[in-house]
Amino acid sequence: MWFNSQQKELVEFREATRGTGKGVYLDPWIWQNVLGDCVALISHFVVWSLVVTAIETGLAKKAQALYSCCCKMRFPEPLNDLEIDEEVRIEEKRVATSDEQFEIKVDNLRKVYVSGAGCCSPGKPLRAIERLSFGLQKGECFALLGVNGAGKSTAFKTIVAAEEPTTGNITVQGLDIVQDFRRARKLLGYCPQFNPLFDNLTVE
Repeated sequence: MWFNSQQKELVEFREATRGTGKGVYLDPWIWQNVLGDCVALISHFVVWSLVVTAIETGLAKKAQALYSCCCKMRFPEPLNDLEIDEEVRIEEKRVATSDEQFEIKVDNLRKVYVSGAGCCSPGKPLRAIERLSFGLQKGECFALLGVNGAGKSTAFKTIVAAEEPTTGNITVQGLDIVQDFRRARKLLGYCPQFNPLFDNLTVE
């Protein structure tokens, strides 16, 4: 009985010619039918044109720098009382005062991340590198050793400009890695810890 009642209501609904809602226009191109789509298309065009313009003109980079500057205000102060080995102090002084032409020079590098940041959370600063300095001569083989979490990968990512340093200077053959990256990147080769290639990438 219930099934027959539901079936009857469905038939009446399908055969109904009048209703209390707005009229349905049979012409699919009438203005009332395409108004919403046109507004959505125009809105998308305006928004994404502004995004592309911001990227191409460097405005997005400036906005990112402003955001980073605001984040840096919450970063902890540099640690000046670190327990540093004598060899490290000698290398730090050599990099800071020497007139040698280093192929790669890292001077007082510091990198602080913001972890757990979101729309409603400012995040917490995480110190990854503090006061790292070394200079490499041409033909020199160099190894950076440390325990897990010491900041080795972060240091190399910063050297190849995959990450921006919080403070400090990095030069490759005299070229600043931040200011002259377009020229400096031609002098760098980097093999990360994990394979960076796409699984389905081919030579074709």
